[in-house]
Amino acid sequence: MTTNQRPARHADLVRTPHVPEGWALPALVRLEAEADRRLIGPLSVASSDRRSAAFAVLAALRDGETAPPALVDMTPQALVERLLTAIPRALIEAAYGAVPALAATIFKTHGDPLATPEDYARIASMLTGSTHRAQRQSKCLIQSQRVTSDFLRTLDLLRDAYLRPAVVAVISRSETARQVEQVTGFLMQACPLLPEHVLAHSLEQRGAGNLRQWAVRMLLRHAYDICDLEDDADLTFLRTADDFQSLAQKYRNCLADERGGKIMNAALGLTAYAEWRHAPVIVELIRMHDGETMFWACEALWGIANDRLPKRLEQDIRARLRQRGIRSLALMHRPGLDSEVAERLADVDPVGYLWFREAD
Repeated sequence: MTTNQRPARHADLVRTPHVPEGWALPALVRLEAEADRRLIGPLSVASSDRRSAAFAVLAALRDGETAPPALVDMTPQALVERLLTAIPRALIEAAYGAVPALAATIFKTHGDPLATPEDYARIASMLTGSTHRAQRQSKCLIQSQRVTSDFLRTLDLLRDAYLRPAVVAVISRSETARQVEQVTGFLMQACPLLPEHVLAHSLEQRGAGNLRQWAVRMLLRHAYDICDLEDDADLTFLRTADDFQSLAQKYRNCLADERGGKIMNAALGLTAYAEWRHAPVIVELIRMHDGETMFWACEALWGIANDRLPKRLEQDIRARLRQRGIRSLALMHRPGLDSEVAERLADVDPVGYLWFREAD
């Protein structure tokens, strides 16, 4: 004899339990003990919306001064019953009032508690804020796919120009937001005429995966007055994006290569580039420090298409640079040793970077 069994419906299937972590679990344990009724088990297999709403209510109850009296005055038994049976949206409205889009936003936590109870009130504050910034944050919240505490930190870190749903989506994490803001501050110094909305549009189009390449691209379009060395009778320093672009074309070199980042080093003040007025030569300087004094050194001299210069011309240029206090540093081997032997056999990284040269 067989027993007829009805087919299992989707609602009858056992959900995978979701036991919360952090502040929410002790709060549930305490409430379950006070009510003398199971709460953690049923809530762990409830819908994600119900779990999200329950955590929002528990967060509101942690602050006795702002918690709604209707919830504060409930007995533990009644509160547990309400958390397990009331409509999730109604639970959120009971805790925070009828804030537009608040329930839908909290449901985007996907049933996980936010990192701190205060983050729920932070969401409500953003959604009800009247300032221009709060309204932009609110729009990002409403259009987001997932809301986490890290996402809220991202909205707090980003400047107003970046508070666009599409821009926030490509940044996504607060650590990335912090880095974006650091790089943006640098770009605003190196490119004082660059509007923030152009940076925002670029991030939206290109993403924030490679901030260095993004910064180089901005510098090659908008850099202005990035060199702090003065021109003289021998040297004309490259200061703007146009300088790097035009001389890269004139000398057929990598001054304007996005991957090489020459302009980035110059904007950071690590290097400086100048055109020698008396011959087609690019002078590459590097800023150095010996532990006490900062000084400039000539790292390289380049001709057209990065050709090496005739030895006599190089010596003349380096001698003129010394008159300005710009040193020429190079590795030196033991006197009397053939330089070619040293270049062939030496096992040091700077070989080929700081050229072996005979003493001038």
